[in-house]
Amino acid sequence: MNWISENFLLKPATARMLYHEVAVALPVVCDVIDMESVQQACREVTVAWPQIDILINGAGGKIPKSITDHNAFTPGELDGSSYGFFNMEMDAVQKERVINFTQWLACYLAPAGIRVNAVAPGFFLNDRSRKLLLTEDGGFSPRGQQVIQHTPMGRFGEAHEMCGAVRWLLDDEAAAYVTGICVPVDGGFLRSSGL
Repeated sequence: MNWISENFLLKPATARMLYHEVAVALPVVCDVIDMESVQQACREVTVAWPQIDILINGAGGKIPKSITDHNAFTPGELDGSSYGFFNMEMDAVQKERVINFTQWLACYLAPAGIRVNAVAPGFFLNDRSRKLLLTEDGGFSPRGQQVIQHTPMGRFGEAHEMCGAVRWLLDDEAAAYVTGICVPVDGGFLRSSGL
């Protein structure tokens, strides 16, 4: 089962790959801050599958206003004329909340034999990120160049690489004793970004 935010639509090719490589996928659009949307998503899922064995929560996406090309402090950040680090910090806070919630939920559900883990993706190209990371001729935008310079593997991720991490976490033999972790699939970006 796959919950997908309004910012990400599961492409048919991705759904086929998940079906053949992991399991049957059901893309469900759900705004996680709208209770009616969450309840509707739950209804859609339970109609398809009365019992859920695996939940992959793909909710997320950046707030467009939190994306910046600032690399250093600018005076406008203090007078409210720019959308600088005061607002960008919420993205980092939300990511930490996901990690903390994953760890807490893993401890809470471990006695029931339920493992809870998270995957922290790096930069993957999709319809939205291409506009931010690439130029019209396929080269790197200034932001794309900055990301690549701070990614030790020197490239963006590919969908199958994310699926590999997810397959490992879902494997009841290979990851049977793994719970409460967040696996970065980011080409080393998290450890060396400096952004």
